Amino acid sequence: ILKSKLEQSIPLSLFGIFILASTILFLKFKVKDERDYLNKMMASRISFIVTYLLLSLAIIVQGLSHSINYWIIYIFFTMILVQLIVLTYLKKKK
Repeated sequence: ILKSKLEQSIPLSLFGIFILASTILFLKFKVKDERDYLNKMMASRISFIVTYLLLSLAIIVQGLSHSINYWIIYIFFTMILVQLIVLTYLKKKK
């Protein structure tokens, strides 16, 4: 049964609103002292680990069901590649 366009667009719209709100909050957050900096670093690290675990789980589940969505693998490797590039840049910057 095909869903109506309204039923398909509601989750996509909610996702877009969530991304927009989280981007605004991320950009609005200003580091005032060392504690704020540490909190922001810890939040980034925890979100990276959770995303890493969820993408790994998605790849495993889809691999077991023999229907792998390659976008998940591309996102996973891009996330790791960006982390390696940033770490390399920061080590050279020191």
